[in-house]
Amino acid sequence: VICCISALARAVPFNAREDVCIIQMDEMVKLLETDQSVDVQVTKIQERVCTQMEDEMEIQKCDRNTNSYWGYLSQYIYEATVKNETDYLCSIDHLGISGCELCLLRVQDVAGHMESLQVIDQATQIVQGPIYCNMDNAWWDIEECMNDMAWYIPRALPVISNLVLEDDWNLNFCMSIGIECDSLDH
Repeated sequence: VICCISALARAVPFNAREDVCIIQMDEMVKLLETDQSVDVQVTKIQERVCTQMEDEMEIQKCDRNTNSYWGYLSQYIYEATVKNETDYLCSIDHLGISGCELCLLRVQDVAGHMESLQVIDQATQIVQGPIYCNMDNAWWDIEECMNDMAWYIPRALPVISNLVLEDDWNLNFCMSIGIECDSLDH
């Protein structure tokens, strides 16, 4: 079924194109949540966010917490900010565009959305709440955790946004859902 998404996108009316987009968004979230993708995300966040800390102990804490919790936290973030925003993301007009070019534009739409202030605020509130900072039986200082997340999430989400825009990630995603792309398409 997924291999036919590209052909369907060219041959179907707008409402059906939205359905194809919804499938693409769902597949993108699934890919972001795979163990392999989470490992890449963790590494990129550690390299680009944790290294911004000035104290070596804080860098180690950030590295450790990213390694331990990003896979867990990112599921909630992607569910709320991408999957639950699919109607909005699929309403972005790309008339006359199809195939690989349309898929790459959808990836760009998600990337831009993920680094918007609204999404960063939403994601920050998610992790500051009961799924992480204020979870039942939290053994850490909740206020410190909330402050840490207010610093961390606005730096982490742009890293993820940049990751999905990398050629090897976005082309591989589009091809993984059955859309033919060659490196000259973008």
